[in-house]
Amino acid sequence: MRLTAMLLAGLSLAFSALPACAAKPAIWFCPLDPLIRGVGYGGAPGYMDLFTPNAPWADAAARVNVFKIYPQWIRAATDADLRTQFADLKRRHIALALEYGALTASGDCGKGVEGYGGQGLLKAAQRIRDDGGELRFIAMDEPIFFGTVYAGRNACRASVEDVVQNAAVNIKALWSEFPGVQIGDIEPVVGTTAQGLTDDQLVERYRDGIDAFARVLGKPLAFFDADQDWRSPGVLSRLAAMRDMVHSRNLPFGIIYNGDGRDDDDASWMQSARRNMARCEAALGSPDIVIFQSWNPNPRKLLPETDRDGFTSLINEYFGNPTRLSASLGRGEIAGRLVDQRGKPVSQAKIGVTLYSRSSPGKLATYTATGGIPKGALMAVLGIRVNMEGADPGDCNVTATEMRFEADGQEPVVRTFASPSDADPWVGLGATATGASALIENGVLRLNIDKSKTLMLNSVPVPVTSTGAYRFQVRATIPSSCARTGYFALIFLGDKKEVKRITIPFDVPDIPIPSATTGADGRWRALLPSSESYIAQCQYLGDAKHWPSDVEVSGP
Repeated sequence: MRLTAMLLAGLSLAFSALPACAAKPAIWFCPLDPLIRGVGYGGAPGYMDLFTPNAPWADAAARVNVFKIYPQWIRAATDADLRTQFADLKRRHIALALEYGALTASGDCGKGVEGYGGQGLLKAAQRIRDDGGELRFIAMDEPIFFGTVYAGRNACRASVEDVVQNAAVNIKALWSEFPGVQIGDIEPVVGTTAQGLTDDQLVERYRDGIDAFARVLGKPLAFFDADQDWRSPGVLSRLAAMRDMVHSRNLPFGIIYNGDGRDDDDASWMQSARRNMARCEAALGSPDIVIFQSWNPNPRKLLPETDRDGFTSLINEYFGNPTRLSASLGRGEIAGRLVDQRGKPVSQAKIGVTLYSRSSPGKLATYTATGGIPKGALMAVLGIRVNMEGADPGDCNVTATEMRFEADGQEPVVRTFASPSDADPWVGLGATATGASALIENGVLRLNIDKSKTLMLNSVPVPVTSTGAYRFQVRATIPSSCARTGYFALIFLGDKKEVKRITIPFDVPDIPIPSATTGADGRWRALLPSSESYIAQCQYLGDAKHWPSDVEVSGP
């Protein structure tokens, strides 16, 4: 039986009765509601517009099998809004899911940690019932990771068995009044070397969690969803390993398709989500469950479905045509072809090409990032990361002469490296036990790190008193051999947590060239500015009927 067909039939069978790979993926939708609190931003102002009879997402809504909501929505929404939402979902034959932390904190263990708060689960379900909702699914908020792997503030670092027993108390209390609710799990698929686990060990940890939940609850989980950092090196191989493990347990495997989390507007978030979706499915094929979800400030626009900056448009675009972009570099030109999944040419498509020199020793240049001070920011930290936190491992020999943070209405923060005293504001400066070094010599900061080492360098925090615009600038020399090995960071901190991180990747200045347009046969070409050797990043942004695709080539 197809997963989609089962849901449309009223979800009368458990997910676990399905084959691990469904013929078609089920579609889940979870936009961020406007009442989110405590993270410095709000969700979509037009959230409730989704639940009107003539809301302009008829095609997308017909494709959605499950609508997922957040805990704060159940706590803070009015009864009138909840009744309207639940009645409209029933009218559209869309099932209701609730994402919720299933664990209960004990003292400092789990206090303020994601995945906890499960003692409120039954009360949330009762409010859904009282306002006319029919709760079909609980998506547990990363209990295994935050209960057993997470090593930050108030971490419990419990055993898998203890975590599952903890969650089971709240799940069984829920089942005592709502026995038909199905329970699934969401877990992050990320690199965990900082917590002492290899990728294989993380997969094993989640496998043990799946097995423990089945044993303690007396029935298997209904699904297992992956929440991944799309910018992390190796993300697709980690997802493949996780999918194979989940299927070995005969569970449906879901993937959350979203933006990169650092997008500044709706258009860039949506383009990131399209790109992540296309790259993932080109490498892995379709998952059993596709979840379109955001917990970021964007996209704030949900409607209409015909607007590519509106979140609902992504649901329809998923049913469009995947594409494949090819490219090759020759002497004096770059050329390639764009076709759809059946090999049919895609004509009149714009192909963007950005060039980078492969042999540049690096020139002193100014790199700049601008934007608005995020709400809730109290402090700012200037930082440098090498071979970690999203960077591609490699040898790094980068130098910097100045880092600067300017904000409207406050004194600029400028870090230069003209004398040994300039080391005072930095944490982590010097040579490390592993052999990595960040040293001030002859008026510059010199980073000397080979691919087996990592470096984390932070300045002492400085107050943020502005609510206006900021400018983050770095004067640096970046050889092409060091591209993507790290980044400069401006990190905004709020009350005890990071609010937003702005990054300037280690990269040589790009060499833009005019975009090319595909012909009737899908072929395209563009002239190169010289005969030197390049890395070329080629990208097709897609349209309402075609998925985006990109390719990177080097040569000649």
